[in-house]
Amino acid sequence: MLANDNIEVYENEFWDNGNVNIMVYSFTLGGRTISDPNYDPYPEQIFIHDNTYRGGGTAPRHRLLMAWYEEAQVNTPNIVWGGLVREGHSGENIICLGLGAEVSFLNLKGGHDPSDVSYDPAPHSCDLPRLAPVELDFPGDD
Repeated sequence: MLANDNIEVYENEFWDNGNVNIMVYSFTLGGRTISDPNYDPYPEQIFIHDNTYRGGGTAPRHRLLMAWYEEAQVNTPNIVWGGLVREGHSGENIICLGLGAEVSFLNLKGGHDPSDVSYDPAPHSCDLPRLAPVELDFPGDD
């Protein structure tokens, strides 16, 4: 999820994604710049819960994940956050994994140093309000 806000990911099955099962990151992760002052490059209010994961993370392709993988020598955790936060804001409730969720997690902390990361999902043990379902009505789908 690149620079999205108000996203809920739940009741999905993720498996054997070579790079990473879920990655949430800012457009500016890795040094990219933006020239549009109206563009918000930071993800916020991402609620990831009640998903099933199997395999994956064996062949990271994102440049910063590749540097981390070379250092850590383990498969990519199921959920990866780039770790960048809008200046002047806290990291609270940017990503919520549900209360007491047991999921493998990696915070790249901005990706500046592949050895300075966090695997602790506890700061993200929170709930956000459930979002209304998106319903699409296609002609002929009766």
